[in-house]
Amino acid sequence: MMRPPLGEIVPLPVQFVAYAVVLMATRATAPPATASMPRRVGCLVIVPLVAMIASLPVLGQLSRAPLDSTIKPEHVENGTLVPGAMR
Repeated sequence: MMRPPLGEIVPLPVQFVAYAVVLMATRATAPPATASMPRRVGCLVIVPLVAMIASLPVLGQLSRAPLDSTIKPEHVENGTLVPGAMR
């Protein structure tokens, strides 16, 4: 019963814990914040954007729908649920 809520709630704090671990690991060798802050912020913005843009063609290749297909959503006909389909 707890699996669905945990699957939605747990990923958010995991990111912050991972970031805290990175901060603790680099704290001893990190240069002053003023010298490295723009580069660090730039990396934290650019790397995820590149990863997201690179994932879009992969997502398109892995979708199983034909090129000119349309989605017919699930609907109810005469009191019965008719499953959705790709046309």
